[in-house]
Amino acid sequence: MGKDVKELLKTIVGVNPNLPLTAKVIGVNDKTVSIELANGLQLSDVRLTATGTDDQEGLIIEPKIGSDVLVMSQTGKLSELFVIKVNDINSIRYVNEDFKVEIDANQKKVAVKNATGNLGALTAQLIDEIVNLNIVVSTTAGPGTGSVNPAQQTILNQLKNGFNSILKND
Repeated sequence: MGKDVKELLKTIVGVNPNLPLTAKVIGVNDKTVSIELANGLQLSDVRLTATGTDDQEGLIIEPKIGSDVLVMSQTGKLSELFVIKVNDINSIRYVNEDFKVEIDANQKKVAVKNATGNLGALTAQLIDEIVNLNIVVSTTAGPGTGSVNPAQQTILNQLKNGFNSILKND
């Protein structure tokens, strides 16, 4: 009876139902992994995306080497395997045109950038500028306070615009 249902689904819906396989990750290479199945068979070029396009956009969840994953094939062929579930994550990368976000589990750091800026670099630059602010003003009556000089105001406004180009303010 089970075989009849599988054949019926294949005919009516045009799908080839198959079950996921458990595998151990033995290597990672950008958008693919190498895996070892329970029977010891090792396979390379297992996709981390559902389709095999060269599109550089989308979400990539990279598993840790030595971790377990679930893999499936859209065609039923071992050469068409792709990862459908990751237990231990090494990194998560999302790219949409010039907007990029990466979560690195090893370094415990997050990178956020677009064509006009990098959140980490902008933050460092902002801190440097604040540290170097000179708000003590010498007057004939002695030391006094003053506003940030126009050159530093310009730099701080450029930093503000850089943050606004990356971070949503509402």
